[in-house]
Amino acid sequence: MKVLMTGNLGYIGPVLVEHLRRSDPSVELVGVDQAWFAHCLTTPQGLPERLLDTQQFADVRDLTARDLQGFDAVVHLAAVSNDPMGKRFENVTEAINYGASAQLAQAAAAAGVGHFVFASSCSIYGFAADGRPRREGDEVAPLTAYARSKVATEAALAELDAPDMVISCLRFATACGMSPRLRLDLVLNDFVAGALHGADDAGAARANVTEAFMDDAPVTLTLTLTLALTLTLTLPLTLTLTLTLTLTQTQTQTLTLTLPLPLTRCCTCSSCSPACSAATSRSSLVRVRVRVRVRVRVRVRV
Repeated sequence: MKVLMTGNLGYIGPVLVEHLRRSDPSVELVGVDQAWFAHCLTTPQGLPERLLDTQQFADVRDLTARDLQGFDAVVHLAAVSNDPMGKRFENVTEAINYGASAQLAQAAAAAGVGHFVFASSCSIYGFAADGRPRREGDEVAPLTAYARSKVATEAALAELDAPDMVISCLRFATACGMSPRLRLDLVLNDFVAGALHGADDAGAARANVTEAFMDDAPVTLTLTLTLALTLTLTLPLTLTLTLTLTLTQTQTQTLTLTLPLPLTRCCTCSSCSPACSAATSRSSLVRVRVRVRVRVRVRVRV
């Protein structure tokens, strides 16, 4: 079986990839993601994508039937999934969550995909004032751009002419729990963070949870740099090499290496001085080839 998973670099994707790989080691797993949150790792065990057969980086809005040829199933997780983001970027939320989802399902049907799984949400029911559990046949009452996009996509999938493709819409409850890419903006995760750390400030609680988890998982970066320089210079010379390492989105480490090159001899006499006419005339014509090999090990606690 060959499965394409969109949005695999998010919160749920890494957990689902691990589950599928463990359940059926023979399945061919391909991930497609724009990688907006790929850097948000909360695991010391390496990239979750190592369990995939292929990782593709693409915008889900650009996928076509040609991209889906040969797949048995599509698991569609990709979405703008945060209510504040949906409110601020409502048009983008509709374009990605609804427009791209309907388009992807059409492409999957055209490509002969047998099963299309859509990650919907229980938020389509709105606020349940009566506290009564909701069923699939109950009325929907979306309150946010995110929820409205899920309702619209479900409607589009219901109308899709795809007799040979099974379509499943899963109305997930609020996701919670650990993931290699943990989200602490989810309500239950936020409550747990506050309870564990007793922080009055929810933001401080989130920071404490992430710091506590990653404190024992330093990241080691090994950088090998080889430079080949051809210079025209005036003697004596001091070469300064500056390396800028971007460790995170907000942290930059600058390393400056000063390499003195004691080239104080000219080609016509045994020792040079300011009065040496040969040194004065020839020093500006010296050509030097410098090879610098730098090995830097940076240990970072995120």
